[in-house]
Amino acid sequence: MASKLIRTEISSEMIEKIYQSALCGDFLDLVLNCVTKTLGDIPVTLFGVDTQDHRKNFFLQRGLCTEEALLHINKLMVDNPWLNAQWRQPVGVVYQDDDLLPQSELHQWSKRKEWNAVLSDHKFATGIVIYRSGTRQLALEVHYN
Repeated sequence: MASKLIRTEISSEMIEKIYQSALCGDFLDLVLNCVTKTLGDIPVTLFGVDTQDHRKNFFLQRGLCTEEALLHINKLMVDNPWLNAQWRQPVGVVYQDDDLLPQSELHQWSKRKEWNAVLSDHKFATGIVIYRSGTRQLALEVHYN
């Protein structure tokens, strides 16, 4: 099952907003807002994972799930095969969901149902690891059917 590839261009106005937000401290929210504005109704996620200190893990999203599902996200980020597979991806290289992890491996995960509640019914994802240093990593993904 092949994933759909998403292509778009980011305007210089959006790039300027991204630089300004980095200086003002709301960079991650602005990145999500810019991607959402560019792609429309496609859900966007940003995973921040620290393999040494799970208390530093975070999950930001636009257009994806209910607040109830988000209450349990930190537990779902530990020993998560999807997030673990992101560590095998080179920084700055776009990946498709089927490049990241076979569905059969994700189906074997004991917390799969809770994870699917967060991702809703979106079967495909395209993402990119945008930062990695030591035990910390940021990955941006769009989710779609």
